[in-house]
Amino acid sequence: EGDLTHGISLAIDGDVYVLLRDGSILKYRRGELQSFEIKSQPSIPLKTPTRIFSLSEHRLLYVLDSALKRIVVYTKDDSGSSQYQKQIVFEDLQENEIVDFYVDTEEQNLVVLTDDKVYITDL
Repeated sequence: EGDLTHGISLAIDGDVYVLLRDGSILKYRRGELQSFEIKSQPSIPLKTPTRIFSLSEHRLLYVLDSALKRIVVYTKDDSGSSQYQKQIVFEDLQENEIVDFYVDTEEQNLVVLTDDKVYITDL
């Protein structure tokens, strides 16, 4: 159920979140499409979303916007909605330089990967 043709990344935390090219997110639970609405966005919309990340023990979704050198953080709740919480901007990097990231909740770190370096910053 649902069209995943434009899906570019997914995160699994019990539910499955599919990031689409336009920055919208589909949510699936047990194979069925769920209602999921992002109620607020950052003042500058996502330009090139490329990765999504989530963990079951945290109520947050992280989306990499590589062209704007940032990771946008959204809250998630069981009511089927999400809200923009904050963004983490990597001003010293170049556009599209970030290729992937990982959230280490135990250490409270954000690990960012470029083609040739790994950066670690506090959450």
